Formats: sequence, C-alpha cells, structure tokens
Amino acid sequence: MSVDGAVLTAGPGHGVDTSGAALLSTPEGVTAHLSFGLDHANRSRYALQGSTGRVTLDRAFSPSADHPPVLALERNGTVEEIRLDPEDQAARAVGSFARAVRRGDDVPHGPAIVRQPRLLEEIRVRAGDLRKAVR
Repeated sequence: MSVDGAVLTAGPGHGVDTSGAALLSTPEGVTAHLSFGLDHANRSRYALQGSTGRVTLDRAFSPSADHPPVLALERNGTVEEIRLDPEDQAARAVGSFARAVRRGDDVPHGPAIVRQPRLLEEIRVRAGDLRKAVR
C-alpha cells in the first residue's frame, strides 16, 4: 500500500494533528480515502465499495454502549439493513487487554504489527512534503 497524497492540519493551540486525509493505493489498483477530524461532529463511518455493491456502517468507532449499529448492504439496486446488537466497545477493549495481561499473553510479532505505524509515518511524510511545497 502506498500513500498517493495526504494532508494533516494541527488546530490552533494544539500540538497534534487534529484533522487530515490520505489517499492510498495498492499496485493492483485498489484505492482508499481516509479522513478524520477531531474538531468535527461525531461521524465515524466505514464505506466499502466493490464491483457488485457497497457496505456502509455509520458510527463505527466508539458509539455509546446502547447504540445498535446498522450495517447497510447495497447491491442490485436494493439496500438491506442489518441491525447489530449494541456493544460497549470501550469496555470490551479494556476487558480484552486485562485478560491478556492476566494470562501473560505475548505481544504479537511479525510484519503486520509494524504495518500501521509505517503507513502513518508515510502519511506524515507525504503531508509534510505538501506543506513545504505550498510555502
């Protein structure tokens, strides 16, 4: 996966990136557009589109514990909504971490564990290159 373009913005008074976007691609031609913004209203959405349809999930990250997510499956001109059970994601993450610590689980190793930090660094570098070009 390569970063074809990226923009990162640090809000006034913040020492960290508070919004941004990245365009990613694979050698096979698969593309992804990612965007985030901490200064925006809560909108966390997955949208995956393929040759025969699309899957969307709104409020995918950290919805309230009583929020029932709705997965929309669009294909052949129809939309099927699949209502999922509410889930307290924060409690599950903390519980999973605590169980792993109690069991003494090892940290996962291998190339997958470093893929995300490398991608984030490539986004930061690409966005920095753009910032320099604009000046």
